[in-house]
Order: sequence, then structure tokens, then C-alpha cells
Amino acid sequence: MGPLTPAVFHILLALADGPLHGYAIMQAVAESAGATLPAGPGTIYGSLQRMEEDGLIREVPAKSDDRRRSFALQPDGRRALETESRRILRLAQLVRAKRLVSSLRTGGGWPTPRMSRAHSRFMCEVSRLAGAKGWSPPTVGSGPAGGGTGRSCFTMRLTEN
Repeated sequence: MGPLTPAVFHILLALADGPLHGYAIMQAVAESAGATLPAGPGTIYGSLQRMEEDGLIREVPAKSDDRRRSFALQPDGRRALETESRRILRLAQLVRAKRLVSSLRTGGGWPTPRMSRAHSRFMCEVSRLAGAKGWSPPTVGSGPAGGGTGRSCFTMRLTEN
């Protein structure tokens, strides 16, 4: 499987902590992606259907009389999420190695002439997601697992070159 779309990545990320119903997935995606990803019902439910067909997630039986459709991560979905997370972290390391980013730390992010605003937002999102899940490789940041500030929203300081 190649790189995941942002919608699929954020849906898998939302389901990493356990099953959720469609509306809760939509809320979790909106929270994790912010304004960078339109997370309307069409995007979410269309992605859920394709992801179920691909074996990444499965619909789980509703509790009691609940008519909401709930979904759970399948082993293939967890593997895809882990693979994509490693790919994104490698990209973050490459960007840092190219000195496009001096350090990943809590604080403000400043776009440089060599990095577009979209790329800057992407790298900030990678850092924030890594911190939110407690992942803290030394080249990505200092999240809760790394003894840092414990903040779940990480951004990067970019340098002027």
C-alpha cells in the first residue's frame, strides 16, 4: 500500500484508541487535522466505505438500540497507520537534515523563503500528531514520552536561511 490520503490517515488515527461512531470520527478528524482537511460527512463516510472494502477498518455491532454505525481498526489498518507514521517521521527527519527546520519545539512556526506555507503547515501537523500520540523520536520533538512539556500540540521553529 502506498502513502495514505490525509483523510484516511486521520480516520485511522482517530480509530487507534478504539471504536468510534461516524460522527465521533468526523469530530476527531476535524480536531486532529484542523482546517487543513475538510472533514464533512461526504469525505468521512466515503473514506470509511473504501477503508472497509480495503480491510483497514470494520463496522462493529451497535450497542443495544443505538442506530449509529461504529467502526474499529483492523490489523491491516493499524499496520497502514504505523507505516504511514514512520514515512511521515522520515520526511520530517529529511526536512530537518536539509536545514529547512532548525528544531522541533513548542512555540511559533515561521515560514522561511525555502519552505512554502503549505509545507510548513504539513511539518507542524506531523510534529503535533507525533506529540499527541506520545511518539517522541529525538529528531521529532520533546513530547510527553520524552520528558518535554506534555503539550499535545507541537509546532516547529523554522529558521531564515
